[in-house]
Amino acid sequence: MALRVFREISSAHLQPNLLSFSSAISACEKAGEWQKALYLLEATSRARISPDVIIHSAAISSCEKSGEWKRALQLLSTMPDVQIHPNKVSYSASISVCQKAWQWQWALHLLQLMPAAKVLPNEVSFTAAISACEKAEQWHWALELLSSMSRHKLCLDVFSCSAAMSCCEKGSQWSKALYLLRSMPHRKVAPNLFSYTAAISACAQVQHWKFAVQFFEEMVSRGICPDNVCRNLLLDSISNQKEAYALFKSLNVDG
Repeated sequence: MALRVFREISSAHLQPNLLSFSSAISACEKAGEWQKALYLLEATSRARISPDVIIHSAAISSCEKSGEWKRALQLLSTMPDVQIHPNKVSYSASISVCQKAWQWQWALHLLQLMPAAKVLPNEVSFTAAISACEKAEQWHWALELLSSMSRHKLCLDVFSCSAAMSCCEKGSQWSKALYLLRSMPHRKVAPNLFSYTAAISACAQVQHWKFAVQFFEEMVSRGICPDNVCRNLLLDSISNQKEAYALFKSLNVDG
C-alpha cells in the first residue's frame, strides 16, 4: 500500500517528503525487499531530503530480513557521515542480521561498540547477540552476556535464557544448561517448550534419562504441550531398551 502510494506521488510529479519515503522504506522492510529499500534511501538525496535515523534503521532492518549483513553494517557505519547518530534500533537490527548470518564475532563487536557510541544496549540487543553465540556454540560468551544483562539491570526473558541454554546444550555443557533452567523461576522467567527441549536434549547427550523424564513431566504439569522433537529427545536419553519401550507406550497413551 505504502509503495503504491509512493509510486502514485512520483508519477503525478509531486515531491515526496520525509514521511512518504519513511513509509515506503518501512513497507520494503516488511516485504523483505532490501534492494528497493536501499534504492529509496539513495533517492532521498536526489529529492534533497535528509533521511533520519528512522529511515536508516528501517533500511538496515530490510537487510536483516534478507540476510544482507555486509550491507547492513555498511549502512550503520556510514550513518555518522550524514550526521545521523545510530540508536538502539539501528544497532539491534545490525546485531540481529549478524546473528542470522552466523557472524557471531561481528554481533559481539557491535554490542561492545554501543556504550562508546553513547547508546545503551537493551534486551533486544543482548538477546540477538546471545542467539548469535548459540549458533556458533560459543557458550562462554552466551553466559557472559547473560550475566552482563543482569549487571546492566536489564530484564532477562525466556528468549535470552533459552538461547543461552541451547548454546550450553550444543556446547556439551549439560550441567550449565540445567542450572539455567532451574534458575529461571528465581529470575521471574517462566520456561517454555524451547527451554525444556534444550534441557532434555542436554540430558540426552549424557544419557541422564531420569533428569530428562523429570523435566518432561514438569513441562507437562505446567501445561506445556511437548512436540515430537521433545518426545524423541526424551527417548534418546534412555539407554535401556525396556525402559525406553515402556516410556514410549506411556507417551503414546498420554499424547
